[in-house]
This record gives sequence, C-alpha cells and structure tokens, in this order.
Amino acid sequence: EWSLKKDAGHSPTEVPPFAVTPIQCKRFFWRRQTLHRWCRHMFSAHPSIDVEYETQICTNFNRTVEGVCDFLGIARYQATQDLMKQAQKRPQEQLSNYADLKEHFLNTPYARFFE
Repeated sequence: EWSLKKDAGHSPTEVPPFAVTPIQCKRFFWRRQTLHRWCRHMFSAHPSIDVEYETQICTNFNRTVEGVCDFLGIARYQATQDLMKQAQKRPQEQLSNYADLKEHFLNTPYARFFE
C-alpha cells in the first residue's frame, strides 16, 4: 500500500520483520543526506521551512499546518489528516538486525539514526 486513508475500514498491512545489510543501510543514508544537501543548495536563496514527519506531522499535525500557513503568509485553516501512518512498528521491531546495524554504525555520522 502506498497510502491508506483513515476511513479505509482496515488496518495497514502487517510487514514482518526483515533485515537490511549495512551496505544497503549506508546507501539509503547517503542518498537521503545527498538529497537534503542538494535541496538546501538549490533553495538557499529562498526562505524555507523544515517539517519533520515523525516529530511534527505525526505528533502535532494541526500545529504543524498552522506553522506552514504562517510561513506561507496565508490564513490558518483546519486541515484534515486523511492518511493513516502505516509503519506501526519502531525500527527496533521492524528490522530483525537492528542491534547489529546499530553496532556497525556506532561512532559514525550515521549513529544518530539509531538513537
């Protein structure tokens, strides 16, 4: 499922725990950081706002929408959160080799992803 509406009438599909190799994980982190740096560079001459999915949208949707409206200079409005978060497990539960990955990336720039 790419997206799941809250009124879909069923829960997200259960994904059994799986393993990710350190190389796959490092490539994912590298791509994420590279894209982030590219976006920062491309929009450096423009005002910007950071919105984090886990810490803002999932935990305080309405306040986040208000902040975006304020940033854009438009009237605040009550947005509806129509989609359901599908990942129901913490990474420690979803990744069968989480402890190994955490150990592998200890003392690297990627260690922060395992806090």
